Amino acid sequence: MNKPKTGVSPIGQRLKSLRNEQGWTLAEVARRTGISVGTLSKLENGKTELNFSSVNKLAEGLGIALFERIDAVCAQLIAAGWAA
Repeated sequence: MNKPKTGVSPIGQRLKSLRNEQGWTLAEVARRTGISVGTLSKLENGKTELNFSSVNKLAEGLGIALFERIDAVCAQLIAAGWAA
């Protein structure tokens, strides 16, 4: 797959949006998910991508039903310029 044209993945964009909506710091998200603050920051800023295991941790820690979101995530990836 190709990287999104914007440089920031839809997951990183959604994380930042959700975090801001909830008033959470990166430290709070790290506590909830078990993913380091540094990794979360890099994700939000398009400097890293997560593997499936980390995406699953992120979803569980934030109370998101991962498999119910797959269609929405796929649509976001396509809209962001990802190609198979």
